[in-house]
Amino acid sequence: MKKLTFAILTGASAFCPSLALAQDARPARPDNIREWAAQMQDRYPSAAIRAGEEGTVRMRLEVDAAGSVDGCTVTASSGSAILDEAACSGMREFARYAPALNDRGEPIPSTISQSIVYAMPDNFVAAVEMVHPVPLDENIWRDAIFDDEFDVGLRKANARNVVFQLVIDEQGTPAGCGVGISSGDARLDRYGCAQLMQHAQFEPARLPSGETVPGAFWLAHSLQPE
Repeated sequence: MKKLTFAILTGASAFCPSLALAQDARPARPDNIREWAAQMQDRYPSAAIRAGEEGTVRMRLEVDAAGSVDGCTVTASSGSAILDEAACSGMREFARYAPALNDRGEPIPSTISQSIVYAMPDNFVAAVEMVHPVPLDENIWRDAIFDDEFDVGLRKANARNVVFQLVIDEQGTPAGCGVGISSGDARLDRYGCAQLMQHAQFEPARLPSGETVPGAFWLAHSLQPE
């Protein structure tokens, strides 16, 4: 049996259930992933198997407000055109997501990134895993970044929450930062990203094989009631 492992990577892709976002705002997240991943695993291309082709396909997905994938672009090839095509085809046909929600809790289209690792070890138990970075000493650097001064900025912007998306490299170091839900103040958003890039620390995402891979982490900060 051939193994297909999923790793949630950049874009609006890595959702951490422990983050409680105000008014249910959230990025898209896989829905019933084990079921549709098994369907994709069964479609491991026979031509790739015969050629012994393996690799990681990184994709940018357009997820509609119903949670279906209606667009797929390969952003980093596996090195196999067969696997690249199979990955996008499978995502369009089988993948389903709980759609992204805006800050009013309404489903909205979104763009996410996902990586599929095709591997053919001789002996293994077929598995599908979602992997994401794990924050280290999160309370320490969160408190340092989202301090009273930051909250004053949120109140001035008439915002209740802000959500950042960090791209974490294979060493656990922040390699990029985006804003999932803006504070409404571009300067405050940039300041938050700059501070997170400088101070946030992570254990990198790991595949079941132990290999470290890039990953993404959504970080929300909400004002506490006064």
